[in-house]
Amino acid sequence: IDCLGRSMESNAAERAEDLLRLMAELDASGMPDVRPTAVTYNSVINAHSKRVTSIVDAKKADVLLQEMKSLSRAGDKSLLPDRISYTSCINAYSKVNDDRAAKRSVELLRELIGIYESKADEGMAPDLFMYNAVLRTLGRQVGGYHADMAKSILDEMIRQYTEEGNEKVKPDIISFNSVIRSCSLNSKRSKSEKQAALRYALETLADIRNESCGVTADEFTFAFFFRVVGNSVNSKEQAEKLIRSTFKWCCETGNLSSESLKSLKITSGASGFPFLQKMLRTEKRVKNVNLSDLPSEWSRNTKTNRK
Repeated sequence: IDCLGRSMESNAAERAEDLLRLMAELDASGMPDVRPTAVTYNSVINAHSKRVTSIVDAKKADVLLQEMKSLSRAGDKSLLPDRISYTSCINAYSKVNDDRAAKRSVELLRELIGIYESKADEGMAPDLFMYNAVLRTLGRQVGGYHADMAKSILDEMIRQYTEEGNEKVKPDIISFNSVIRSCSLNSKRSKSEKQAALRYALETLADIRNESCGVTADEFTFAFFFRVVGNSVNSKEQAEKLIRSTFKWCCETGNLSSESLKSLKITSGASGFPFLQKMLRTEKRVKNVNLSDLPSEWSRNTKTNRK
């Protein structure tokens, strides 16, 4: 089963689950030496989490987690889910662009936190990987609004690290960028949601600028923030002010990538923001500017292709 979990074959997860079912049948027929354990289930859950293309695939991992909980409550304590069980299941949902996946990943995180707090079991304590998996899920849901939830999770991570000294949940730049990304999605939100999304994005950007938790901005920070401005700011004057200051910071830190330039073009719209053309130091119209037209120093810290 472990080998199938590592396999690149498309049906490896299904084959691993078939073996799990066979082991359970053999155990029931009088062969307890092959009884599935939490390790067995975790291997199959992990196999499913690596091959997720839809909410249906993610639910296959979740079904196995629920089965472990049910069997352990029935008396088989060897099947009590552990942190790995929850992490793999959340990781499965993090790969799905579906509002249900976002909600379910948060539920699983809260459930694990509840277990950890009630039992004071350090082995069940959520870590950075798990928190980031949930934040990634919230940051990719185009159809829903999850900026408030993402920001509250990041704030909790920061609090645990700064006030309690919990190094296991110390946020990294992926944590911060995921929150900004969640604020950038869905331009059809209500006015109040747009205002909140902009506020959360600005607060998160300020934390990054102040190097909260030791993080520094990268190319994705700016690409996501430029999208926030385009989707959440209705005032041209406010948009210009935000773009001007953030673009300068982006270039000074060498983080102008092809993706952030693309976001900038979309945000500037047909007018192209006259001031932006001056800042780009090019005679081309903003919409026609390529990264190769700009100083290489502006993208020195990116991994982007300068075309």
